[in-house]
Amino acid sequence: MIGVSLEIASILKKTFPVLEVVCIHNGIQCDAVAEIRGAEVTGETVGIRSRAFVVGTVGRLTPIKGIEYLLQAWSLLVREQTVPSIQVVIVGVGHRGQH
Repeated sequence: MIGVSLEIASILKKTFPVLEVVCIHNGIQCDAVAEIRGAEVTGETVGIRSRAFVVGTVGRLTPIKGIEYLLQAWSLLVREQTVPSIQVVIVGVGHRGQH
């Protein structure tokens, strides 16, 4: 499991003592984030089942982000039925032909 702060990683270690937990810090430039207007986005509006275990990512849809690893892991979990009702959500933008 991954915690995005030392505090969250500590909570995860206490909650899931048998799992390996690491901290990977992330962040965004607050002044670069535009206000989102329009329809409210909810789990229901994007097709997430009410009891689903959801994993996902938010970021640029570029190869350097390694989204293929998320999809490979999700595929393994679905195939092995390790986690019941698991769904993946990917949010981001990218450009055609971008490498």
